[in-house]
Amino acid sequence: TKQTVSTTLTLREQQAGFDLAQAGESFSYEFEYGGRRSRAHRVMVDDLPEVSAINYELAPPAYTGQPARTLTGRLPRVAGLAGTAALVSFAATTDLHPELCYVEWADGSKQALAVSGRFGHFSFTLAKPDRAVIRITGALGKGFEMERPVSFELAVQRDEPPTVRVLLKNRQLVVLAEEAANFAMDWVAEDDYGVAEVNLDYRIDTVDALLGRPTREGAVPRRIEPARDLAKGRFAEMFKTLSPPLQPGDRVTLVLTARDNNSETGPGVGKSLPVEIVVVRPDLSGFVEQQFGFGAASLLGGLAKVKRATDLLVEPEKTVRTEKKLAVDKQTLKVRAGQEPWPGSGADAVADYFNLLSGAK
Repeated sequence: TKQTVSTTLTLREQQAGFDLAQAGESFSYEFEYGGRRSRAHRVMVDDLPEVSAINYELAPPAYTGQPARTLTGRLPRVAGLAGTAALVSFAATTDLHPELCYVEWADGSKQALAVSGRFGHFSFTLAKPDRAVIRITGALGKGFEMERPVSFELAVQRDEPPTVRVLLKNRQLVVLAEEAANFAMDWVAEDDYGVAEVNLDYRIDTVDALLGRPTREGAVPRRIEPARDLAKGRFAEMFKTLSPPLQPGDRVTLVLTARDNNSETGPGVGKSLPVEIVVVRPDLSGFVEQQFGFGAASLLGGLAKVKRATDLLVEPEKTVRTEKKLAVDKQTLKVRAGQEPWPGSGADAVADYFNLLSGAK
């Protein structure tokens, strides 16, 4: 206060004393006697510091496009996405020591606080679960430490990967070669902060290894700029320029893959359920539907597969399939061989069909 108070003391046996019952503020004192002054002595008086107000400013990663937000008051837990920048600022009840204030983390490391008078702040980036303890000391130094430090937990939230769906009623299709070349597929992808890319991955093999065709794989990418929370599109005619083109007996497996725009910890990846396409010829479509389970149940579905014996002296295991006995209405027909006509073209077509199934030339 710069206020000066003088008090006259009585000498007793060449000594003088002064009792101070209570001091509310810092002060200095000195003695004067016979025109001489003693050296000035200073008594520092202050309270222990306490945090009177605290704010948490959280800025999510730039790829999210989300604005920064401010939380006020003491919080037991602070949560945010990995890469979130945080600034913690506070005000204390007394001036703070610029070198004795710090933050202690869970691993024991210490981070210095930036102090100006009775205000302080520090910043960090959310990268892993942690715990922060703010320890402050008054401007008078040691002995004036904060009695109850402020602490809070850090929780890192996970950026969920995107979801992608194929807009088809059936995921198992039987199509002709011409239809496969012009095949189109609609899709929709969603993400919290933006879908950046959708890829169509395909794999082409055969329904039977005896066809001797190699497996082919490829991808058709689609960039989405700018990234959107909800993206829709269509993959069309992706097999039209395929060389060699799709042939009967080919089986195509399609899977959609979506990536988000997470540039902080790496893009999240989401996949759709696979779509399977079998390419057939017009005269074999019904057979393929039954044989590979895309239509009615296969006529051979009840047979059990038996492992071939390697020892020729061992009697092989036999399987017997019994069919329900059919009632036959017998009738007597009187015909003459000389009157039988030559088989028509319809009989030839049936013979060709079964020759094709058996592999006969």
